Amino acid sequence: MVTATECFQKLDGQFCGIGTDFMGAIMKPLDYWFFNSFGVVFWGIIVFIVWRHSGNSLYAGIMGILIASGMMVANDEVIGVGLILLVLSGTVAVYHMLINRTGRID
Repeated sequence: MVTATECFQKLDGQFCGIGTDFMGAIMKPLDYWFFNSFGVVFWGIIVFIVWRHSGNSLYAGIMGILIASGMMVANDEVIGVGLILLVLSGTVAVYHMLINRTGRID
């Protein structure tokens, strides 16, 4: 397995194995720069932007669930982190549904 620094230093036409392992090749430099936590950084930025622009925590929770599920499917090494983010997003979505359901007096 070639590390990110070796991959950056060699120009052999393989581009870090992008032909055989596309997602792994894309994540190699990002994991190197973000210390193996790029998925968490990406998840946090997207969920915050969705929540900030919509003002609706249900949308943010659903978007977080989709991103966390995609992270777990794309990379087998981050299943533990993906499950934590999945539970966190699900909790936000359920919280929003409970508050809006019990907060109304119709």
